[in-house]
Amino acid sequence: MTPGWPRSILIIVLLSLLGGCQNQAGEHRLWTSDSKVVDWAYFRPDRPFPDHAWTEGWSFEEQFFPEHVLWSGSFHIYLSNPYDRDLEITGASLNGRRLEELQQDLTVVWWRTLPNPIRPGRTAEVIVRLKGAPPSADTAFVFQTKDHGPIQCTVRSHAPGIEIGYVAFSPAIDSLYVYVQKNAEGRIALSQVHLDGADVTGRAEFYPRDGTFHRGLCLVRISLSDPLRYGSYHLVKVISADGKATASMVRAWDGFYSIGMFYGSPDRQVMLDQKRHLINTAVGLELPLAEELGLKAVNHNFSNMMIIREEDFATSIRQRASRVTDRPGLLAHLLFDEPDVQDAYRDDADGTGRALGYWAMPMEQAAKVHREVDPNPPTLLVVDNTYKPSNWYLYGQIADIFSTDPYATADCINPATLFYVAQSTETAYAACAPKPLIVILQAFYNLRAGFHRMPDRIEERIMAYYAVGCGAKGIHYFWYPSKPGHLFGCRGTPLWEEIGRINAELEVASPLLSVGHPVRGVVASSTPGLWTRSLLCGEDSLVVTLVNHTYRYEDWTSKEGKYQIKLLENVVIQVALPPWMKAADVFAVTDQGPKRLAYAVKDDKVTVNAGDVDSGQMIVVTQDDKLFEARSADYRTRIRPLQNAAGQ
Repeated sequence: MTPGWPRSILIIVLLSLLGGCQNQAGEHRLWTSDSKVVDWAYFRPDRPFPDHAWTEGWSFEEQFFPEHVLWSGSFHIYLSNPYDRDLEITGASLNGRRLEELQQDLTVVWWRTLPNPIRPGRTAEVIVRLKGAPPSADTAFVFQTKDHGPIQCTVRSHAPGIEIGYVAFSPAIDSLYVYVQKNAEGRIALSQVHLDGADVTGRAEFYPRDGTFHRGLCLVRISLSDPLRYGSYHLVKVISADGKATASMVRAWDGFYSIGMFYGSPDRQVMLDQKRHLINTAVGLELPLAEELGLKAVNHNFSNMMIIREEDFATSIRQRASRVTDRPGLLAHLLFDEPDVQDAYRDDADGTGRALGYWAMPMEQAAKVHREVDPNPPTLLVVDNTYKPSNWYLYGQIADIFSTDPYATADCINPATLFYVAQSTETAYAACAPKPLIVILQAFYNLRAGFHRMPDRIEERIMAYYAVGCGAKGIHYFWYPSKPGHLFGCRGTPLWEEIGRINAELEVASPLLSVGHPVRGVVASSTPGLWTRSLLCGEDSLVVTLVNHTYRYEDWTSKEGKYQIKLLENVVIQVALPPWMKAADVFAVTDQGPKRLAYAVKDDKVTVNAGDVDSGQMIVVTQDDKLFEARSADYRTRIRPLQNAAGQ
């Protein structure tokens, strides 16, 4: 066997090869059905990152990765209602066994039909998430219905030729940015796009303009005559000229770029302190005060560990959610905090992961309750770093917003591996696609775990820009209180002031970051130790992230925190523009607003003098000649007054 690659992934590769020859004859061979109800279906395998290696944060006798890691995937089946009355799915089976039976031994960890019932003329998405490899090359599903008889569909365990990597929305929710990724070799050209079953190709623009793929990516922008309702679910489907297709159910929202802090407080001065440090989201139950101060809030009561253990936890969730329904300041309902940790408690954290996914179906049931009680706000699920990377894939598709907390410098096995933030973000982003990911950064230290300091300025910036460069659609921090015993937060520390500066930069770039999607191979530099990533942010702009990757640690746990990092001086980068884009402006994003940079253009390459890089930073390359002034005006009128109030 290939070193470090467990048997489960080799099974998936073999199954993909078995389906590959059939798939070349036509993308429809990904699935078969004689039912007019089945519109499309495919198997979505987990995406391995061969360069990523994982360790658990405490001393398992046997580490989960790579021996016990479970590479698997999920089935996505789309059912359209051709009848003149509702179509209700009442049950389902996989290869002749009911899904409820398969969930008992975690062969299937969770499933759902959304929406259910399906109104006439509409389409529902069925997701069935496996824990291990598919049982065979062909998987047979039978769906029972209330009034219309069984629906049969067989799905091949083969990745589709194209996938939707991310779907973003404009602030008015009247435009969609659909980033389509290419998995297959050869030329593919997108030709159609459907929204909720209607052909909206006439309202769509493709980038590249001919619908082909540039660096494995094609952007489809859909402009609507009427905005979508906030919180409504919509099915996006794209089709290529040769019959390849893919689809995803997404939830409409305004793309708010959340910059959050654990925790919210009833103390007005605490919340003002957070707002002045450019925190725009309070993670807690202080919704009335947050709304009064113009902040968003995540409905997190910090005691939901008990809710999940209750026999009728749905009743508790219903009661809790009903207290904050239909509130404009509510960003999201938190389903749960770190169910993967609860999974580990069930198997005594022995490293096998045999209980991983135990709480997945309860999480989906909790999401269903929230959709019923408060149908507009998104749901959010925070997954820890236990039994990674399988945990992210098993839980990543359940909530509308996914979140993970890679506390790089709190890992007892491998402390101070800052690059762990990039690896975690990249993997979790793939796991939850095409939904948004919020990354929670470490802003604390834990005496009980043997650490005596929190990250410093350079470390925090490096972690933030690793996350941003890998696609994070929001940054949250843990933890704020400064004297809770053994867990020391960032309030009143030099780190807190640096967080305020990082947040100012995130706010300046937020309209771009909220619609951005990673695109590889765009940035080149001859500077050793410079880590670069780029985000395609709509059709007009690229955001380039630069991180100083030269740090080397001597000792992290002591108060001094000894490490070496080399200042990267006079950095020059070369940015390769996509074929439809021309450079009209280049500027750095700083905590004092955007600052124009010197650049030169030759053919499709833009050479930029980025200056010195001591930690992490952002640069914008755009063909929008009004963007610099728009972001400067926002900085002057909205961001700078808050910095002044904080004394920055």
